Amino acid sequence: MSKKQTTVIVGGGIIGASAAFFISRHPSFDPQNHEIVLIEAVAPACSASGKAGGLLSKTAFPQSLGPLSFELHAQLAKEFDGENLWGYRRLSTLSISGTDKPECSPVSLPEELGWLKPNIVESVDYIGGPEEFAQVHPFYLTNFMLDHLQKKGVLKVLNGKVTELLGNQDGECIGVTYIPNPNTSSSFVPSIVEGSANVHNVQKLINVQGPNSQNNIPNQSSYLNGGVSERIFADTVIVAAGPWTKRLISECPILGIKVPSITVKPTEPVGAYALFTDLNLGEFGRVSPEVYPRRDEIYICGESSDDPLPETADLITVDDRYAEAIYQYGSALSDRIGNGQINIKQACYLPVVDSPYTSGPFVGRSNVRNLMIATGHTCWGINNAPATGLLLAEILFEGRAHTVNARGLTPAAFFDSSKALTIIE
Repeated sequence: MSKKQTTVIVGGGIIGASAAFFISRHPSFDPQNHEIVLIEAVAPACSASGKAGGLLSKTAFPQSLGPLSFELHAQLAKEFDGENLWGYRRLSTLSISGTDKPECSPVSLPEELGWLKPNIVESVDYIGGPEEFAQVHPFYLTNFMLDHLQKKGVLKVLNGKVTELLGNQDGECIGVTYIPNPNTSSSFVPSIVEGSANVHNVQKLINVQGPNSQNNIPNQSSYLNGGVSERIFADTVIVAAGPWTKRLISECPILGIKVPSITVKPTEPVGAYALFTDLNLGEFGRVSPEVYPRRDEIYICGESSDDPLPETADLITVDDRYAEAIYQYGSALSDRIGNGQINIKQACYLPVVDSPYTSGPFVGRSNVRNLMIATGHTCWGINNAPATGLLLAEILFEGRAHTVNARGLTPAAFFDSSKALTIIE
């Protein structure tokens, strides 16, 4: 029996999960002849893919990915009951300006925005409606895709930290070296599909897999103490490790920008309106929190910080000062937030391209044969993940992308990945 064609994906965020998902759905994928192995250092969706707001936009940047990916989200939600399994819903977005200064002239708010304090809102501008905007809970979506593929028997998920990209004497990528995490089994994705759970009763999974919640204190990564490394050989390696991509490919111009956030259980439900704000709040000065109401909670994120990227995502720290400030921003906007309860305090790192030549993201072939890269999606990673996965699947099986215009995204055009290889005999 001939050896299966193996694709190794490095990174268990929504980009890696989407890559696995769309590769498995490509017409040329045959479980008898192909296998997908995904290696994740900490847990699926443990950074931005689990702790982002999950806003989707038909006009998301770049144009080559955003509109298509928005439609793919809608198709997936319809096919797999995304409304119940990962909180998919259409919504409207607004721009809110306000101040807590006494001279503020309150505006007349429509009934659906009655949960905002009228004496703080100076202006409300409509950005777009349900035909252009939607939302998901990215933690549940990422885990759904991985769990779904495992149940179908087309994906193997390993818990370990990839330390090397392996190359042969011809300069081709032939696999990876990784250190298995001794604290978990080889398959560690929670079961949250086919009615086994939904967005209302698996909040506890965040506390298990999201080490940055207020109920979990990050511990020193088990990998820092070393371990016995293993090699996996592959026909194709896809690095989708977000800002950690630079740890494997030093020439990749990626930065990790830390973004703190909280989720709040409001005293009463609020409408399906995402808010981009510009607030002048006394002691805090001018701040711009983003507010994303979900069906059973409100997600609020604040300004980024310059904390350096840790070795692994389980070492991301949560600063109570940031969390409290974000809560105060929300409380200034609404009593339903101010009198509500903080569910989770968390932080994540967004992968941001640091190059004078492109804003990214990088998706596609590197200049090393058999090595593909998908990173640098910034705040649009959740939105653009499905189109990214589709692009990678088409390149893998067809040699080029035809559904997605990959011009301007190809990693090989912007940096050299050859130095990342550890050459073996």
